[in-house]
Amino acid sequence: MDRLYVSIPYSGHEKEFPERCRRAHEIYDKEYKVITPADVIRDSSTPYETCMGKCLEMLLTCQYVVFGMNCHESRGCELELSAAKIYKKNYFFDTNI
Repeated sequence: MDRLYVSIPYSGHEKEFPERCRRAHEIYDKEYKVITPADVIRDSSTPYETCMGKCLEMLLTCQYVVFGMNCHESRGCELELSAAKIYKKNYFFDTNI
């Protein structure tokens, strides 16, 4: 089964973040092995740089990347989009997550 990394902003969106991760699983679990930032980072006190490194590491193991709402307002999501383009990942946008 292909792996799908979910790129959604965290900073400034902390309240809706868990629901957005849950929704991504709900929408895509039947078609992909879904990996969200919440699956990668379990401790909210993890330093930002460590989070980004682990998330990029997971993104690179995936065949697909989906970018959720407000992704263009997030430097982390923009970094993940750049990585997806550089490594020629299949990516798409979904405003439902």
